[in-house]
Amino acid sequence: MRRADVAMYAAKRARSGFSVYSTDQEGGDNDGRLPLIGKLRYAIDQFELLLHYQPIVASGDGHPLKVEALVRWGHPNHGLLPPDDFIPSAEQTDLIKPLTAWVLNEALGQVHAWSKAGIDIGVSVNLSARNLLDAELPDAVAELLRTWQVPPEKLSLEITERT
Repeated sequence: MRRADVAMYAAKRARSGFSVYSTDQEGGDNDGRLPLIGKLRYAIDQFELLLHYQPIVASGDGHPLKVEALVRWGHPNHGLLPPDDFIPSAEQTDLIKPLTAWVLNEALGQVHAWSKAGIDIGVSVNLSARNLLDAELPDAVAELLRTWQVPPEKLSLEITERT
């Protein structure tokens, strides 16, 4: 089952219509995904995650409207991992909740810091379907907005495409 899961993610990552097969020699976690997911909780707690911000600009004058917060994992052995290497597995586990909480906290903290520096810009954060099923999410978001003194209109929540 583990080998099939690894092969499925490898095929999705290839996005080119290829089939990916796993063999017994590959050991089931040839791309390192499963061991990495086991370390994701540690990564959240030990500040191995970081956010990159992609500007969203007005089409007419190029004025920045807001930024999109994109999570990356600065893994000590594997380097900077893109979200496709860990988000799908986090969505299938209970790790998506603390991961989303970390992203929201960091993103709103950054908006607060920018505001203090005179930079008036909002942030967009991606949510997964699992997040939408979390009855505690609205209260958690409201609390973070209060904590960081960020007006609600400065936060956009996006539903990811794979949802």
